[in-house]
Amino acid sequence: MNLNRTRDAVLTLIGAAALLAYVLACTSFSPDDRKVLFPAFEAATGAVAVAVYDRDNGSTTKLMALPSDGNLFRAVWSDDGRRVIVLSGMKQLRLTVLPFKTTEPVRLLELPSDAEGFPNLIMSPAIVGSRLLLCVKTKLTSIDMETGAVKTNDVGSELLLLGHPRGVFYLRPVDPKTDGKEDEYEIGRVDASNLTCVPPFRVPSPASSNKFEPFFAVSPDTRRVALLANHDGQQSFYIFEDQKLARTIPAALPTDSLLVMHPRFSLDGRTLYATFIRKASNPAKEETAHQAGILEVPLDGAPSRQVPLFTVSDNSNLEAANGFQLDVSHDGKTLAVCSTFLKEALKPEDLALYFVDLTRADRKVTKIPIAAPPKPTAASVPAK
Repeated sequence: MNLNRTRDAVLTLIGAAALLAYVLACTSFSPDDRKVLFPAFEAATGAVAVAVYDRDNGSTTKLMALPSDGNLFRAVWSDDGRRVIVLSGMKQLRLTVLPFKTTEPVRLLELPSDAEGFPNLIMSPAIVGSRLLLCVKTKLTSIDMETGAVKTNDVGSELLLLGHPRGVFYLRPVDPKTDGKEDEYEIGRVDASNLTCVPPFRVPSPASSNKFEPFFAVSPDTRRVALLANHDGQQSFYIFEDQKLARTIPAALPTDSLLVMHPRFSLDGRTLYATFIRKASNPAKEETAHQAGILEVPLDGAPSRQVPLFTVSDNSNLEAANGFQLDVSHDGKTLAVCSTFLKEALKPEDLALYFVDLTRADRKVTKIPIAAPPKPTAASVPAK
């Protein structure tokens, strides 16, 4: 499989709602890091389910099963850990607020969407208190998850929103028709109180053949911003400090065939972690085998390292690579990723929730198996 073609299919800056059907591998640490949300499957039907893994006792509990034709886009914890917020749907985007060990009722809301698709949800959900922020085309939208109240404001263009402990950030391309400059991007904060954009700085694309991709990260102290740029199929991280370009770091050697996605900063802001898919060094039987894992990129110039997790033996589903996302524990000691997005392309033993121990020099990987969905029978396959 051609990774450049996959990159073109997966990485579109704005309007990536068509890819949401693939976002099935998002993990989420609870505020105390003791539990992790991840997508699993119903044993009987194969439907996607939201599950929680307890790191204290090693148990897994199913919290919610989706309809058989439903897609799971996101499942995250509320700031206090008392609720699980689930974004799912097919033709209609739905928000489910599940109480976690409380007696509150379950809340179900149908969210605003556009005739051409859902809002862009490829980044961490933007949650401010009891409100969820989405951008539906040009309309920045706030949904109160307790009352269901909806507020909107037209911000002139579509925003890629990023939830962050210190607020909500956005990325959008600058319109050359109104601003007269090509290939510039704007990064700023969202004022959640009045649904307006506060742009602190603009980012010029470094060269006409370099394009920023729909993945960016903001450091915990908000001083650093990392963006991925693609130059003729070769990816690099552009690191901005205090709104100025500080350094550029290649994501891989030119000889590597590497697709890098979803960067996240370490707790101290000195390292980037990202997911990757690359051609396997020694595929056992198939020349098309690919390897998936974690890329660790120090910002001080030290060599990057790759932590392999599993091998993809069937490449027919790699366009779903956008779903390969990671979460960093709040104490900064552990990464969590899930291989659910490639369920048809994995060996059964590689369908799992993975933890990477950042406190160990060998980056020990712990694998928590996920039961595979049942294979469709002849009776369950619709006639053509």
